[in-house]
Amino acid sequence: MKGFTLFDGCTEGVSGATGADHNGGGVYSSAIGWMENCIVSNCAAYRGGGAFSTRAVDCTFAGNRATYGGGAMSDARAFGCLTYGNTCKTWYVNAGLFYMYEIDRCTCEDSISQTPSNATEIRNTLVRGTYFPNGILSNKVYASAFNTAKLYSVPSGYFNTENGNISTNLASLGVDGRYRPVIGENVAIDRGNASISANLREKDLSGTQRICNGGMDIGALEADWTDRYAADISGGGVVVISAGGGVCETASRKVRIPAGEIMNVAFTRNSSGDRRVEFVLADSSSMSVSVNGAVRVYSGTGAYSLVYGNVPGTDEISFECLSGEAEIISMRLAKAVAITFR
Repeated sequence: MKGFTLFDGCTEGVSGATGADHNGGGVYSSAIGWMENCIVSNCAAYRGGGAFSTRAVDCTFAGNRATYGGGAMSDARAFGCLTYGNTCKTWYVNAGLFYMYEIDRCTCEDSISQTPSNATEIRNTLVRGTYFPNGILSNKVYASAFNTAKLYSVPSGYFNTENGNISTNLASLGVDGRYRPVIGENVAIDRGNASISANLREKDLSGTQRICNGGMDIGALEADWTDRYAADISGGGVVVISAGGGVCETASRKVRIPAGEIMNVAFTRNSSGDRRVEFVLADSSSMSVSVNGAVRVYSGTGAYSLVYGNVPGTDEISFECLSGEAEIISMRLAKAVAITFR
């Protein structure tokens, strides 16, 4: 099952009951069943309000509810899934993922609830709600970049911070309105371990490139670098309209454009003054720059500066790296009125 939106499903939800009549309000499947790129919402069941006994890849579970456990999912496997706003009537710590067999690259805004005997593998997963057992710390968040099958072995009963796991305050794992980690506010950025993830797709469930700068963020969603980059290079006025999957901001707050990739931006200024675009070409690279439809091609290793226009308004600029690699350093107002090279 792929690309479905499922809502308002329910079962009888009888206490202690088993089978499809009582579990899996949205989806009930055999252990080998698959669902991918689906949205499941407002479904209810005794266990697994959203889904029961299935494998979910890049799915969203929101606003589902269970009587006993797993408002989002129960007795299942989740890869790259987002859960939020799910609830459980019996106990709130059972609201999200309950008694799962495998959890990989998930972001859980509600909860993960397991039993010590359930040897679940939890990898690259971010929990901003509660984790049970091992202590219910409502002001904590948990991120795991490694296999945590031994999560329950800590004598204190709290989250195991060994093997690369992170335990930190909620403020250190900031997300935006779409639950994507925020650059500079989330310690889970580029902390994932892609080599141990299963069913990893090229893009996350929001369509963002999964691996950028050689790193993967912990959780179901990658950070959106475009807003941060636009502010870094211009202090405002730049909007990244579109960018190829390999285009991304570097640690030094530049943007890297590899060969064959294109980035389109809109540059708006309300005051008069020539605009300057500065960029660097590496390893005898070449890049095509189009400003409002006028195209120039630059070649050879070095730093370049393109200065143009002086009328307030919005410019449409396209950068296409033809070979090698390019870095866009800045876009700002300038005093020069001619095209210069340096």
